[in-house]
Amino acid sequence: MSAPPATRPLRHPRSLDASLVLLVAIAVDGVIAWLAADVGPTTSIHLAFVVHAAFTIYVGELYKLRRVTWLVLIAAYLMSLAVVFQAYTTPTEPFGAWLAALPVIGPALEPLSGAIPESVTLFGVVTALLGSALLANVMAMQAVAWRTRSLGAWVALVAGGIAIAGIVHLVVSRLAIPADDALSGAGGAMLTPATIVPEWYVLHVYAMLRAVPGKLAGVIIIFLAIALPLLAVWYRAERMRAGRGRWRWRLACLGLAAVWGLLTWQGMQMPDDGVIAVSRALIFCWFAFFLVVPFALRRAKP
Repeated sequence: MSAPPATRPLRHPRSLDASLVLLVAIAVDGVIAWLAADVGPTTSIHLAFVVHAAFTIYVGELYKLRRVTWLVLIAAYLMSLAVVFQAYTTPTEPFGAWLAALPVIGPALEPLSGAIPESVTLFGVVTALLGSALLANVMAMQAVAWRTRSLGAWVALVAGGIAIAGIVHLVVSRLAIPADDALSGAGGAMLTPATIVPEWYVLHVYAMLRAVPGKLAGVIIIFLAIALPLLAVWYRAERMRAGRGRWRWRLACLGLAAVWGLLTWQGMQMPDDGVIAVSRALIFCWFAFFLVVPFALRRAKP
């Protein structure tokens, strides 16, 4: 009788080392901005999410705890974007008042809601939830490295992240760029005044919303577009990164990054016919990547 196949061991791709360095740089940069200008962590958390999500989609290896924390992270990101867009239509309310207004269970939560300070808002709670989910998924993705990476390697990676953050601030200070335009300033280098467009981390969603005729259709497209990374659990990207066909997956991921960047840029433009047409083409590319490309590449011959 043959023995059952062994469970495939988790690996630690080198790409995650680069991801960790960038995340450390973003965290350090955010702390510096907070100490210097009392800027909240929202921008740093969203920037860290973008970087981590990009590396996760490319690397794959979503097994066990990595899979669970990834699903929780995407759900938290959806909640965060929903609260951000709600803030543009209704004032941001204290978290306690929001709990008390919940249907059915609201009255039962009134004692708890009354004990929550008014300075704690729904936006702040959801942002903290996103940050916690991000930290949990980063730790899960780096779990193998906890046991295999030497102390010297850890020091080198953290020092590299700190060095990148220092270089960013040195360049910003030498160019005399205002603090609010720094990497983790009041909105980042891509942020234009809030009275004109939303924060940079929702500009790609904003571009999608403007490109789809009808509010309900726009909301549905946005929800689907942001939820599509959930499918990364079934992509088995680690297989597409191996073999002679790995360059196809790399080009596809670079293409997705370009689509995200172009959508962000489109969100800052005036919504004329040309901008709307380009945004619709980019939405098609976004959906094609998540729904078609990974499965097609897995079937393609090396």
